[in-house]
Amino acid sequence: MNPRLERRYRRLLLAYPPQVRAARAEEILTTLAEAGGDRRMPPAREAWSLLVEGLHARARLAAADGPGRTWADGLQLGVLLLLMVANLDGLLLRQAWWYLPWTVLCGATVVAILRARPRVGLVLAVVAALAAARPLLPMRLPQGLFSWAPAYGDWSTVARHLAPVLLLGLLSLPVLRRRLRARAWWWLLVPVAQVAVPVLVVAGARAAGGLGLASIGPAQLDRLGELAWTAARSAPEAVLVAAALGLALVARDPRPAIAALVLVAPGLAWALEQRAWLSPLVSWYWVGIAATVPLLVMAGVSADRRQRTEL
Repeated sequence: MNPRLERRYRRLLLAYPPQVRAARAEEILTTLAEAGGDRRMPPAREAWSLLVEGLHARARLAAADGPGRTWADGLQLGVLLLLMVANLDGLLLRQAWWYLPWTVLCGATVVAILRARPRVGLVLAVVAALAAARPLLPMRLPQGLFSWAPAYGDWSTVARHLAPVLLLGLLSLPVLRRRLRARAWWWLLVPVAQVAVPVLVVAGARAAGGLGLASIGPAQLDRLGELAWTAARSAPEAVLVAAALGLALVARDPRPAIAALVLVAPGLAWALEQRAWLSPLVSWYWVGIAATVPLLVMAGVSADRRQRTEL
């Protein structure tokens, strides 16, 4: 096998768990080398097979540790995505400099979950939830205590701050906490991407006049920018949900389906309460997300059953 082809195969083998790579990587590469010849690129079917089998091996390894590991992984990933996609990105886009301590608090909560510290994350999430829900609380909090944080007057918006409290409370239980594992730092690219994509899309829409589209008028360009902003803000969440559904079906792994359900649940509650004020584009987006919920449930249940029969 030529060195370039071997490097590409090794990249594909990253889909496998580290334990499997350590035990079988050389054996797999030797088998592939016998059929590889002088090719420079792995065949598409072979590459797809390696990726799917690697993801399936990760799912089997998690399932072998029992349902506690499956739920711990799924809930950990779900609350991590919820905080990054639904909470932190909005702050970075609109309110980061006005509420800098709040942004730091949300970022610290993300890091605590990322590094498998659910109790630390729970304390931080409780502070964030109290700050966000203070207009709705029956008791009056001191005015200056949470002046550094935004406040919301509807429970559907506050739900995205209360959900992490409930989930981190579950993950702090010994039966799940000991199954948690630290995740790679590259997960922090998710909020970075969700901030960068809409900014770049809107900037492109604003620059459309320089590409010969100025004749459509400033009002139409503003509308184009609004549509681009809405679509770009929604796209990362939609991509994550679609990827979770695909992984649950292809890799027979229920954990992505659990994470996706955690991610979309607060948003669906918000869309249901705010449905009278949503634009048609946003309304249709949430209808599409709602349609994925039964699919995620069925995919997760099916993946869990198939895993149990394979163990």
